[in-house]
Amino acid sequence: MRHKKLFSNLFFVLFFPTCSVQAVELDLSQAIRLACDSTLDAFRFRDLFLAQYWEYRNYKARRLPNLTLNLIPMQYNRDIVKRYISETDMDVYRTQQSLYSYGNLSVTQNLGLTGGTFYVNSELSFFRHFGQTVSNQFSSVPLRVGYSQDLLGYNPFKWEKRIEPVKYEHARKELVYNMEEIAVATVSYFFELALAEHGCEQAEMHKNICQRLYGEGQERWKQHALSATDLMDLELALTNAENELLASRNNREKQESALSSFLNLPKREKVHARLPDDVPVEFIPEEKAMYYLLQNHPVYVAQQQNLLEARQEADKAKKERFIEADIDISVGFNQVAAKISQAYRQPMQQNMVSVGVTVPLVDWGVRRGKYKIAQSNLSVAEYEARKEQQKTEEELAAMVRDYNVQVQIVRTSKRSVELTENILKEAVERFRLGKDDINNLFDCMMRKDEAGMNYVRALYSCWLTFYRIRQMTAYDFQQECPMEMHLTLEM
Repeated sequence: MRHKKLFSNLFFVLFFPTCSVQAVELDLSQAIRLACDSTLDAFRFRDLFLAQYWEYRNYKARRLPNLTLNLIPMQYNRDIVKRYISETDMDVYRTQQSLYSYGNLSVTQNLGLTGGTFYVNSELSFFRHFGQTVSNQFSSVPLRVGYSQDLLGYNPFKWEKRIEPVKYEHARKELVYNMEEIAVATVSYFFELALAEHGCEQAEMHKNICQRLYGEGQERWKQHALSATDLMDLELALTNAENELLASRNNREKQESALSSFLNLPKREKVHARLPDDVPVEFIPEEKAMYYLLQNHPVYVAQQQNLLEARQEADKAKKERFIEADIDISVGFNQVAAKISQAYRQPMQQNMVSVGVTVPLVDWGVRRGKYKIAQSNLSVAEYEARKEQQKTEEELAAMVRDYNVQVQIVRTSKRSVELTENILKEAVERFRLGKDDINNLFDCMMRKDEAGMNYVRALYSCWLTFYRIRQMTAYDFQQECPMEMHLTLEM
């Protein structure tokens, strides 16, 4: 009767382990949502994107008319200046005091087609001189219309129009990529905790089994039904199981702390990882994954941006090799008077044409060298773009093949767990009937434990590869939809 009671208890412990202390239970999707919402990396990635977003907004604003008011409300000067007196043919120093005010209202518009700037402005200034006589002067420019342009053909606004939207698109796709990187990291933390918890459960189960076997062994040894050697083997197994349990609990606490810290959870809050029931999807077609890789991976937009910037530098260096020239033309009116009302009467025409030319006569090949450097940098950017794209495509193809193989490994690992459980049940029954020894029972227990750990590891590899594929393609193969990040931007 005692023998039957021992093995009924053994069967219960093997297949119905004791429940752990109550903890916050998270499945993988909950952990990922929490990580993408509250981790420090998530905040940093959002802020990086917002910085690029506002840079793009500034680019759009620069293409609109710009209204500017420039003011010098008051400028007071009191200094000693040198003056020439013709009557005495001498230079003398005299004290001079003056008060100056200035205001300018200007509207500018950058023209992307030509690369020039069109402007309209109006200004008013006041000057008062203090001395033996006090004089006031108002100078006005009621209206001035002008245009400035680089004459060499280099158009920065044209390149800005091509580059800035690409930079913003790169920032948007990089945000999705970075947030998926958080998901990949969460999978690692989550399954490391799941493995630690599984190992802890197995260690606790081993310790309970060995404790019961050792207690029963002592009773049988007293009845001379068990040798002293077998009893010491049971004691050694119990000692090893207790040490294994201590190490497993310590590892579980470390992994639990790592996940809690990564998720920014309150300190000392217990976390339990609930394993997924199955693989994410049964099969990922390589052609479909490659299509979304080409559409969504930020490396392609980044290389496009690098090529455009290299071409911009090459175009600028080419057009500035021999000469630099610019022109500024304006037409307007101005007037000077002692009273402000008279400063706007009968204004005189004001014309200004300025042409600036810089010709390098001897620069020892500096400009030519800059052009050659820009050409070389463009070639390097083209080679690097092709190399990086090829590397990314090969990496994705290998991941997809690995994933489809890992799905089959999960299936076989799950079947191995079922088989080892059945084998262990039969081993327990044979040991109860005295048809098998304790070494075979422990061997069956170890095989069951190994099969369980292999199943969790197979799930780990499968889900980790799946999220890496999702990161590279920005496509959710579970929901059959592209990944997008919706941010509430302060306008």
